[in-house]
Amino acid sequence: MLRANFFTYTHIGTYRNSAVFPSLSYDVTRKSGLTTNTNIGAGYLRTSLKGDVYEVDDNSKVISVKNAGHSRFVVIVSTEFGYDFGKLAELPVAFYFSPAVYFVLPEAKGTETHLALETGLKFFIPPRKNK
Repeated sequence: MLRANFFTYTHIGTYRNSAVFPSLSYDVTRKSGLTTNTNIGAGYLRTSLKGDVYEVDDNSKVISVKNAGHSRFVVIVSTEFGYDFGKLAELPVAFYFSPAVYFVLPEAKGTETHLALETGLKFFIPPRKNK
């Protein structure tokens, strides 16, 4: 299945990451509604720095930087576990939690690796038919 993904998270007081990316996934939903999913995707990651950021201009003057951060390429691999509420009622939503690994490029030393535990809701557009 081809999916469109968006996520954002904040490290309090330091930075916020937001990403948008397409991914390929393999989903299995049991009759009970329990789900598993393997997911791999690649796309755009924007890191926005929090707090005061300064730089020195060409005249050696210290100036404040607005919208400090950087844009990078990210590859994401994850496995999801969850419950599909479409099995209980005609609801186009599923709950999940997912251990994930993010490989962020470029970095001065090669690849920066992030480990995460995600939780959230998936919405299905258009809604699926109850099987």
